[in-house]
Amino acid sequence: MNTSQNTLTSSQQKHTSAPELFRITQEIIWKKSKNQIENLRQLCQSTRRSVVKHSKNYLESFKELSQSIQKSISLYSKGCLDRLTDLFKQTQRYISSFSSHYLQSLTETSHNTQAVTNTSMNHLEELGDLLRNTHRILSKYSGIFFKKSE
Repeated sequence: MNTSQNTLTSSQQKHTSAPELFRITQEIIWKKSKNQIENLRQLCQSTRRSVVKHSKNYLESFKELSQSIQKSISLYSKGCLDRLTDLFKQTQRYISSFSSHYLQSLTETSHNTQAVTNTSMNHLEELGDLLRNTHRILSKYSGIFFKKSE
């Protein structure tokens, strides 16, 4: 239903019943709610794809780094082993630090997604309240507005 169909002319309003106005209002609210739910679904899918993509890239990079270190250890003699051990420890510290930062970033993304979800749910509750109030008002005053046209 497009906007021109949602807007009633004054002659149509005289002949439109309260249940019909309620149905039109309900359709408009449903479409807005449906759009908000779809936007939230797309945000969740995008976040999930991004996390999976980045996780795979980081895992592959760490795997390559680990393999490179293992090859280096096997190629060098005992004299180089101490230096390689230090390098490995530094790499472990880097990976630990990076993992902590990455986990914090994922946690923040999760909190942001939850905040969007909460906001959308609040909007849906507000739309539900608006629909109930509109119905209550239409029910209460429909006799006043529609008596003249009957």
